[in-house]
Amino acid sequence: MDAALDALADVDLDALDLQQLQDLLREMRRPSRRLEAARTQITGALQRREAGAASGTRSPGRETRAFLTGELGLSPAEAKEVSGTARQLPDAPATSDAYLDGRLTSRHTAVITSCLPNIPTRHRDTVEAELLELAGKLDPVALGRRARELIARHDVGTARTLERRRRARRRFSYHQTQDGGLRFAGELYGADAETAHTAFAAFTAKPTADDHRSHDHRRADGLVTLAEAALRAGRAPAQHRVRPHVLVIVDHAELAAHQAGDGGTLQLGSGEHVTFDEARYLLSDCDLTRIVLDAKRAPIEVSEATRTVPAALWRALQARDRGCTWSGCDAPSAWCDVAHLDAPFALGGHLTPNSAALLCRRHHRTYDAGGWRACVDGAEVTYLRDPDRLAVTDLLRNARRHDGPGTANRRDVGQHGRAPVAPPGNEPIPVSKRDGGSLRSETTPQGSIVESTAIEASVEQPPTPNPPPEGTGPPGSSRRRDHPRPPVGEQLTIDAAPRGDPPDG
Repeated sequence: MDAALDALADVDLDALDLQQLQDLLREMRRPSRRLEAARTQITGALQRREAGAASGTRSPGRETRAFLTGELGLSPAEAKEVSGTARQLPDAPATSDAYLDGRLTSRHTAVITSCLPNIPTRHRDTVEAELLELAGKLDPVALGRRARELIARHDVGTARTLERRRRARRRFSYHQTQDGGLRFAGELYGADAETAHTAFAAFTAKPTADDHRSHDHRRADGLVTLAEAALRAGRAPAQHRVRPHVLVIVDHAELAAHQAGDGGTLQLGSGEHVTFDEARYLLSDCDLTRIVLDAKRAPIEVSEATRTVPAALWRALQARDRGCTWSGCDAPSAWCDVAHLDAPFALGGHLTPNSAALLCRRHHRTYDAGGWRACVDGAEVTYLRDPDRLAVTDLLRNARRHDGPGTANRRDVGQHGRAPVAPPGNEPIPVSKRDGGSLRSETTPQGSIVESTAIEASVEQPPTPNPPPEGTGPPGSSRRRDHPRPPVGEQLTIDAAPRGDPPDG
């Protein structure tokens, strides 16, 4: 084996063309499978040797699995699968022959060997032959699905027992990572797995021409959108008569530093600190609560929550846009933010139907990143490429440089805000409606959904406008109400409330 591998290592791969490289991989397929089969056979012999020498107090196969993980470097899951296949392989002679001959992969073999013990003895040879034929046509996940179908067809009682055992293995966990993210891991089976799969698929947008996200990125975005939709529904259990909110705390000193152009950070409810750029979508559309603190930072006054986007404007945009207004995006309005098309919220930008539009989270970020202008013409919203348009962060920096901290430079807003006419040489992008989003998940041959990935801890929960107080303006147009800046010693608590009725309490 070493000599053959040495000869392979001496091959000049750069000198081979595409067809030769593919042929080389095809030639390696059968020998590599045979090596895996030989390893499984040796593992089975090792387990039988261990079982013969083991006392009644020791777990059979434990030392073999420890050897596979400690000496051979297999993961615990791989060691468990190899040892399980090795234990069942002697009872499936036709499968064993196909595996040793290199006609089966290790995963196909594991599916067949785990299925056969659950088939009545008189039907095993027929089922084994059928599964071996299917293994040459199906991937391990599809083969596992057919294997479970055969079990249920021959013995429904056994199928129910296996379902209960799989359900007992369900799990889901998440924890915060040292870099401020959330890592997920879990397994679901049967109807639970199908429910989760359906929900993920519903909230994961199909890729469009301008969508350069990976499949995992779109699934991560879909998971966040799914969480947002759950919060907006307002059916989550309340705490102290208040529905769950994404909480952001803005300290006066940090707010002053941000207005002065010296950065500044916000604190999330989990204790994580993020920049104003990360939480800009929360600040644009949220509930604002002012909390006055004394010298010892004890709360002494709490104001009523007020809205930054009135309900009348939200309803008007829902009726006009019906969803994300970016070209090729089909995200419904429930997934969208209210985007400031002229001046951003931090520059005192007023929101009216002619200066706002619905954008999904991804395209809201794209628009704020700069390089685009927006034109609202009646019910049509058009986005035009304009490399000269500043990003929101540059616009804020220019405003502070020209007019001082905390003020808006209206000249910059007029120059770099929305443009009613396309610049020469730039063609407008046609309007379309609606998009979505991603979590890395894998369907196993056992029929479970396994998820394991780290996604950025995005807590941007766009809220639903509550009904505005009387006298704030006619439906369909609104202006951002001026909120007094908190004096020294105050904090702003920003609750990204779900869209719907105002929270109780």
